[in-house]
Amino acid sequence: MKVQFKVWRGDAKTGVFRDYATECTEGMVVLDAVARLVPGVLDDQSTVEESHSDSLLEYPHYTRPAAWTGPDGVERCVPDVLLSGHHARIAAWRRAMREEVTRQRRPDLWARRCGTTDRG
Repeated sequence: MKVQFKVWRGDAKTGVFRDYATECTEGMVVLDAVARLVPGVLDDQSTVEESHSDSLLEYPHYTRPAAWTGPDGVERCVPDVLLSGHHARIAAWRRAMREEVTRQRRPDLWARRCGTTDRG
């Protein structure tokens, strides 16, 4: 089950509450947040596409097998672009999916990102 938290990022004067989505317990969130403060735990690229890093949620993640039957009995497949090995197309797919997922699940983040106050 995915859980939504607000986590303080920054120092006492310039920090802000940031959305933080995870599939772990509160204690694990605290551990993760503290570990991220330790120099060398994350490199500069580790959080570039992380959920909420730029007001977008993460893209869907897939693993093997490339095709499977979901709990609802519907057969699903990893999108062909992800199996193509074409890095630019994969990056474009990921970006498009991040935007789509954000529009669908968090219209408030999408509106903030687009500089609008509406929910669509």
